[in-house]
Amino acid sequence: MVTLQVERVSKLYGGFVALQEVELELGCGVYGLLGPNGAGKTTLMRVMTDLLAPSRGRVLCNGRDIHAMGADYRDLLGYLPQDFGVYPNFTAEGFLCYIARLKGLGRAAARQKTAELLELVGLSDRRKRRLGGFSGGERQRVGIAQALLNEPQVLILDEPTAGLDPQERIRFRGLLNRLGKDRLVLLSTHIVSDVESAADQVILLRRGQVIGQGTPTELLRQLEGKVWNVPVTAQEQEALAARYPCSNVSRVDGVTYMRLIADAPPTGRAEGVPANLEDLSLYHFGQTDR
Repeated sequence: MVTLQVERVSKLYGGFVALQEVELELGCGVYGLLGPNGAGKTTLMRVMTDLLAPSRGRVLCNGRDIHAMGADYRDLLGYLPQDFGVYPNFTAEGFLCYIARLKGLGRAAARQKTAELLELVGLSDRRKRRLGGFSGGERQRVGIAQALLNEPQVLILDEPTAGLDPQERIRFRGLLNRLGKDRLVLLSTHIVSDVESAADQVILLRRGQVIGQGTPTELLRQLEGKVWNVPVTAQEQEALAARYPCSNVSRVDGVTYMRLIADAPPTGRAEGVPANLEDLSLYHFGQTDR
């Protein structure tokens, strides 16, 4: 069993503070990292992979500084960066075998693991195709596979569902649920529903600071009695949108409904509804921040 401790980590770029005194303690399970653009999510993940040195603080793996661990930590780590690049002339099979060899797997083990992971991400029938002809979603699935090649105990995924279609995302959520049973998985994505369906815990990051951490149920208690489904006319819609945060607009049987966040019913026709993570994200980060 592996644990990561982020101890008072700050990262400065000149006068810009990307991370400020971040403290986390993570064990086995799936952690969803939520925050608006510029919150410091990618910076934090790069620090936790030892690709970026913090300006202050440190990250420990089972009590040892990850930078001092060096190759021992990399043996435990799987990482999918936000901008995952591939060699376009490689086949999917050849590319994964190549990465597996770089990670220290023997030739036979590399081939076996490559075959298993191509099956896992649904690319077995495309294993001989060159990556240059893959769609964005297919390349992302190759990226997920390469992160799993060394059976990592720490898996860090930055926007892993980018480019995946709805069916691929459902497959990926199931994969995350299986992986999180016996390892640490940290997931950052703008698709809040992916976090809601897969994460055991959610970490809220804004302007380089952790502003909340807990299970989705624990965090959503902050919004009890504050989320409303409101039938509106066309005239009311603009006025209410200017006054209250709106997480959704839908139309049912010819009636327009707004999902609003407010301490009290926005109108006499408002009906209280359970909060979700989209509401929580809007509540903490705001429409402009997001």
